Amino acid sequence: MNITQLQKIFLTLLILLILVLSYYQIIKGDYYYSLSEKYRIKVIPLISRRGNILDRNGNVLATYKQVIDIVVNPQELKDKEITFKRLSEILELPYEELLKKYKENFTSPFVPVTIAENVSLEKVFLLEENRPELNGIDIEIKPVRFYPLGQIGAHILGYLGEISSEEFSRLKHYGYRIKNTVGKMGIEKALDVYLRGEDGGRQVEVDNLGNVIQLVGEKKPVPGKDIQLTINKDWQEKAHHLLGKYVGAIIMMDVRNGEILVMESSPSFDPNIFATKEKDRIKETFFSSKAVLLNRATKANIPPGSIFKLVMAIAGLSSKKIDIYTRYRCEGKFYWGNKEFNCWLEEGHGDETVVEAIKHSCNIFFYRLGLELGIEKIRQFALLLGLGEKTGIEIEEDKGFIPSPKWKQAKLKEKWYEGDTLNLSIGQGYIMVTPIQILRLISMIANGGFLIKPHLIKGIDRIPVEEVVKEYTGISENILKIVKEGMFKAVNEQDGTGIKARVEGLEIAAKTATIQTSRGFSHALIAGFLPYSKPKLGFLVFLEHGGKGGGKAAELCQELFSSLKKEILEYP
Repeated sequence: MNITQLQKIFLTLLILLILVLSYYQIIKGDYYYSLSEKYRIKVIPLISRRGNILDRNGNVLATYKQVIDIVVNPQELKDKEITFKRLSEILELPYEELLKKYKENFTSPFVPVTIAENVSLEKVFLLEENRPELNGIDIEIKPVRFYPLGQIGAHILGYLGEISSEEFSRLKHYGYRIKNTVGKMGIEKALDVYLRGEDGGRQVEVDNLGNVIQLVGEKKPVPGKDIQLTINKDWQEKAHHLLGKYVGAIIMMDVRNGEILVMESSPSFDPNIFATKEKDRIKETFFSSKAVLLNRATKANIPPGSIFKLVMAIAGLSSKKIDIYTRYRCEGKFYWGNKEFNCWLEEGHGDETVVEAIKHSCNIFFYRLGLELGIEKIRQFALLLGLGEKTGIEIEEDKGFIPSPKWKQAKLKEKWYEGDTLNLSIGQGYIMVTPIQILRLISMIANGGFLIKPHLIKGIDRIPVEEVVKEYTGISENILKIVKEGMFKAVNEQDGTGIKARVEGLEIAAKTATIQTSRGFSHALIAGFLPYSKPKLGFLVFLEHGGKGGGKAAELCQELFSSLKKEILEYP
């Protein structure tokens, strides 16, 4: 075949192509144009439902409910002004508000834009009746997060919000998209990758009125995985109602495996307002003078107060600076240099052993012991026993702080004085810890010397998470037995500081703390474990500016355990 023949064939094919195109564009053009106006392909997003969050017994703590949104399909919108004004009349929403939402939420001509959320069925029926006037307007049914208990356990569960630019940059490689909803706090944030699910979509052919003609294709959404927590819903509710108007926290933990059964922080917030996007209430929550978003169980930085005397006792016994028979005299006052350091009991406690000093929370005993130990030994044991470091719990927590002479010199340009050591010996001064760290310390005393990692996750998608992480501190059982005896006597003998926490039939051992603050009343705290003979549960009650630890904090502890006595006795 020569070049002339090839040219003829090519020319013939070109003429045929021109004739075919002319036929479809010129002769049949109007026909196909009318079809394109009459029928088109539309993509309908199918939003996946977020996984449920359950308590240890399967009770629902976070789930979803179906809501109806109004969306605009930009490529189908013919006259935006006329359509939006009619929509404004139907939805009884200002035209300017609809226009503003459209502009704010617009990302692409092919991506539906949400302009009204959680619309009533009555409004939806009106919209359907007026559909011929509303080109490009659709309804979208989607699942929205719902927290049936409202404020109860909110700091554990957290809340949801639109993905930020920083979060998107970090997570876009994991399938996250602009405008996605993500966990912002608590379990919702920590396990977002499991809870979020995977969105789907449906391709349908529709006519020019938006009526579906046929299904073209579909990708079904994949729901998120359910998460089971270690929390006991009923116990959590009791803790919430007990705290009531108080500012503080209540925590309960299994000292053997670190499972958190109760973690309630007060004041709380309602995470539902973030799901329903109630802007005024969200703003009020963020800027609350009461810091309602602060989880005081894991993020409140406070001096440990007299709880630190347990660390001092362990340090003194372990270092052989004291033994069970050592006595220090308390006359109500202690002088060092030209300064006076007081015991809380003005007339003094007399001669005290370490067990009696724990029972009475005697300051003078621990001042004297502090001077014997010195700052470096005290600091060594504070760190050994888990203070000043994060516990490893799944949700947000603070680290706390254990001071040192080096830190003071660098930060304050001052040397460390023995007066600083005396303050530290009773848990005051520069030291800061969190309530969850205190409870971890208590659990270590109760379980035989193991620092255990507190945790909230019991299972993911019905698969148990057997997470027991513990580290042996090397503190002997004999030393812990002495400390536990002092804690038991503090609650069960009339002159013990924790007597108001006593519940008949429950072997409660505890240590109280009245934590001095720079302003207002002291913080009140009590932390302990039960039963004394075979420890299972650790607990902590913390009240900001609640006065004495042996006062209202101990009383709340007594109320809680009295109401849960049957369940506690049956706890395995």
